[in-house]
Amino acid sequence: MTQEGQNAEIQARAEAARIEAVEGARVAAERARTEVYAGLPGPVLHALTLRELAANLPEIEHLTLAPELLTPLLSRLIVAASEG
Repeated sequence: MTQEGQNAEIQARAEAARIEAVEGARVAAERARTEVYAGLPGPVLHALTLRELAANLPEIEHLTLAPELLTPLLSRLIVAASEG
């Protein structure tokens, strides 16, 4: 094998090791995040999900809430507040 071939092989192995290290760290971080979420109550998970969803939605300039949509939501909030 030529010197160029050896250099290319060394570089390829180094790049593969770097990718493996980065991906391993990414997997470990995701695993840690999942373990934290596993211990959270359902309502907290819903709130986190809605926050993440809201962060990725396009800007909403106008929003109209009809009474038939708002009334059940407010009723559920009142019931949850009185129970909790």
